[in-house]
Amino acid sequence: AASDVYKRQARNSDWQLFGALLLMSHASLSRDFGYTVEAADVVVDLAEDCSAEGIHGARSLGSAGAVLVVGQPFVVPQFLDRAKSTLEDRFGISANAVLL
Repeated sequence: AASDVYKRQARNSDWQLFGALLLMSHASLSRDFGYTVEAADVVVDLAEDCSAEGIHGARSLGSAGAVLVVGQPFVVPQFLDRAKSTLEDRFGISANAVLL
């Protein structure tokens, strides 16, 4: 199953591949199933644009707008601030972020 692939990549510390899998999975959710919302798509696109800065990937977690973002530890907080600012500017959304 797909979740087994994600777990295996995380255990092997292959975060770039894990991020790529997240991006591909999100693309399928969005294009093939229409199961994402525009705000989540914007955050995932922003994550993909920030790959050279240390963000490995992102994926919508469903139609509620939650997004999982994977990246280098010292880069993720800055990315989250940027994503929150983008959501505020484009959609008037005051987003919450949780670091795990």
